Amino acid sequence: ELIGSPIHQYLKHTYETGHTFTAQEMKFQLEKSPGNFEDCYYDIRYTRIDDESGQPYGVFCHVLDVTERALSQTKLKESQIELIDTIESMSDAFFSVDKEWKILRTNKNIEKAGGICLKNQIGNNFLDIPLSMPESRAIQYRSHFHKAMNERIELTFDEYFEQLNIWIEVQIYPKAEGGLAVF
Repeated sequence: ELIGSPIHQYLKHTYETGHTFTAQEMKFQLEKSPGNFEDCYYDIRYTRIDDESGQPYGVFCHVLDVTERALSQTKLKESQIELIDTIESMSDAFFSVDKEWKILRTNKNIEKAGGICLKNQIGNNFLDIPLSMPESRAIQYRSHFHKAMNERIELTFDEYFEQLNIWIEVQIYPKAEGGLAVF
């Protein structure tokens, strides 16, 4: 059934030209039982084999079933999309940092809640971002984050943001890999 298919054409091209063909996670639908087709994924490499005089003799075909890996990657991407959708759709402001204080992710509500534009700060150190509050309050504000990070404990505190004229409840949760999630 491969005759006339693109995979057969690649095989023929490799034989005729000597150019190696490589494909990763090439999708095929295989009939596992009558009328029951399943998606399968393969890494494929065709390399021409020449005889002693340099004439084409055949094609070495290396095929590796990577279906499990491909399906796992698809599920991982889907779960990442689901997580991003959840973070963006919640009404709470959110950001996360890694154990080195680098900002990893924010949602659209973070700027409204804190008056801090973190979206443009992804990858930067959270502790280096200037806060729009007096320095003494900024030190106290950041001390909560240090305590949660160092002691690996959940913390909740209230903070008043004058420029917005609102009180905000800040909830900090330690993450398994060492960072923090902040709501």
